Amino acid sequence: MNKNELLNQLVDNMFKGISNNERERLVKLCKTFCQAQLQLHNAHAIISWSHKWKKQLKPETTNELDVIVKKMPSDKLQIYRLLDLLKFTKNTFVITKANPEFSRVTRKSRHFISENQLVSELILLLKGGKSSIFTIQNYQYMIDGLIMPHHINCVSKIMSNCICIDTLNSIIGKLYGIVGQSVETVLQKEKNEYITEMQSLTSEMSLLNLMAYSCGPIKQSLEAAAFIAYTILNSDEDEDIFSILKSASNHGSPAVNKVAQKCFNEAKSAYTDIVCDWVLYGRLADPYNEFFVLENEEHIRSCDWWDNQYYIEPIRIPSFVKSDTLAAQIASCGRAWNFIRYFKRIAMENGGARASLMLHAQTESLEKNFDLNLLSKYSNESMKNVLNIVKNIIWLPGHIKTITDFILLRRGDFVVSLFENFLHEGAPISLLDHVIRDICQDSVYINKRTSENTTLCIDVKMTARNEIDNSPEAVILHYNAPTDLTYILDDSIIDSYIQVGRLIWSLKCCERRLLMNWQNSRLSASSFSKIDFSDTNVLQSALRFSIITAVRSISEFFTMDVISVIQRELMIGIDQADNIDKLLSLIRMSANKLKLETFVTCNIQKFIDFQNALNILLNVVNDYNIIEEDFIGNLSELEDMLADNSADFAKLMREYREIRSEFNFNISKSKGDFQDALRDLYELTLVSPELWMLESRLQFCVAHFINK
Repeated sequence: MNKNELLNQLVDNMFKGISNNERERLVKLCKTFCQAQLQLHNAHAIISWSHKWKKQLKPETTNELDVIVKKMPSDKLQIYRLLDLLKFTKNTFVITKANPEFSRVTRKSRHFISENQLVSELILLLKGGKSSIFTIQNYQYMIDGLIMPHHINCVSKIMSNCICIDTLNSIIGKLYGIVGQSVETVLQKEKNEYITEMQSLTSEMSLLNLMAYSCGPIKQSLEAAAFIAYTILNSDEDEDIFSILKSASNHGSPAVNKVAQKCFNEAKSAYTDIVCDWVLYGRLADPYNEFFVLENEEHIRSCDWWDNQYYIEPIRIPSFVKSDTLAAQIASCGRAWNFIRYFKRIAMENGGARASLMLHAQTESLEKNFDLNLLSKYSNESMKNVLNIVKNIIWLPGHIKTITDFILLRRGDFVVSLFENFLHEGAPISLLDHVIRDICQDSVYINKRTSENTTLCIDVKMTARNEIDNSPEAVILHYNAPTDLTYILDDSIIDSYIQVGRLIWSLKCCERRLLMNWQNSRLSASSFSKIDFSDTNVLQSALRFSIITAVRSISEFFTMDVISVIQRELMIGIDQADNIDKLLSLIRMSANKLKLETFVTCNIQKFIDFQNALNILLNVVNDYNIIEEDFIGNLSELEDMLADNSADFAKLMREYREIRSEFNFNISKSKGDFQDALRDLYELTLVSPELWMLESRLQFCVAHFINK
């Protein structure tokens, strides 16, 4: 079949019922189009083609072209696309024997399928139905029969549309969750729009006409939707659907870009609804577990509630949430509202002033219109409410001050009163109440909003090891934190305060015992005014002065240079904290810093050496106190004997000389042990820049006996 015959057949098929004159003009126009040196391009309206091609046509054909354009039907006939294909074909077509091994075709029979049957079956597929001769599997089609070679190109192009429809059908029910369903809705809408356009097709159309109609511009959206569906179906299970759609929206094809952007916007809108419920109300409206914030189903300790009750699953964070910081901000918003609800429930259960304050606490955002770009605003609102409860109702600053003043023994009057009352009471029963009642009448420890007295949280216990000797060092101060406070100050933090407090208490007890023994020894010496033991007094007083100076220097270093500074920084940080994460981090860092700089617990070797050296020094001081107390006790016995007129004075003097000789020996030994222990401690401060303040405090103590 030559090209002229093909042109005649094309015009007959595309324009039925026209006059012979019109037919001749159409054929002539087709020949003119084929002769024009034009490049293949996409379909446009026939008027646009005529204006573009006029510049390349001969002048004598221009008038005829205008007449023919006016004769063209108004409905969408794809003759210009067919002409484009025709222009680049060879001059002749040769009908050859059908090749039974044609690619992508499987034949159950060897009969040729007529054009009418092909058109009917293809229309069924294009309308979303099933065909009796075409089968689609694995993105390929199979035919039950043979087709003419000149039909192969048309059938392949039409079947590519049918494969797109089949691909979109295969994705139904395979996209998981609310986000997946929103994407599926967009893809199915594109498919349904194409099928709706195909409903006007009839079996009276020719194969060429069917190809022209079904492969028009509307096919671009169908192919784009099928491409996106294919990409999603063949992606990894753990791959983020937002990343897939974002990549597709940057595709080279404008049609793919457009459909992908539609899918992305719908998916983002669905996901944003989940985020909105969480950020504004603290609700996890996530039946398909698509949200990156999850609730821990295991039992969580109160101290771990904020960190672990709701946690982030990083693999679920969508691509449009641009950073981990933004994800953490989203998580904190909903967590904050649930935190407030939890505090409110605790307050309602316990009753009291807190219950009345928490009754009207804000438990959800006042904003009702959600915008992801305003996330900082929502976060500030939720954090402001949480911090108001923590700072003013639970009253974290008040508890920190109470712990600092009493557990960490920053208040000197409390130390003196506790030490002296312990000696008088002899047991911890009502001891603490008596001490606090004597010195703590200040309203600084009472929450003005709830009238809570934080000193009532202080408790005193005795160590089992020292219950027998009943010494002041046996006292251990505890802090019974209220239930809601344990969500901020966990057991490990309070335990850190208690450990540091025990260290300071041991130093204070050493100092108080030294001062008390000094006073008692002076009273005992006055009873023996007739006896000269000035040598003993000089040695004893000099050593006691050195010990008191050293112990007080170490105690002041811990209380003034470490504890006061750290706790002051903590109080300033609490006042300035604008979110609960920073607040909790600040409290934990402060507790760790406190333990590290007081050497209560650490893994640094030089600090371990310092801790050991300090323990050795305190043991030497305790041994000295025992020596003094034994000497004072022996003098008291001699004093009682001297009061008895029948006592043998000479015998008592011999006993006194023996006691004094032993005491002098023990004092001399204690002096050497103390100097060695203090020297070792001081030398450790020389090699540790962190201890320069302690070094400066110990310089006088060390110089006092080294220069001698």
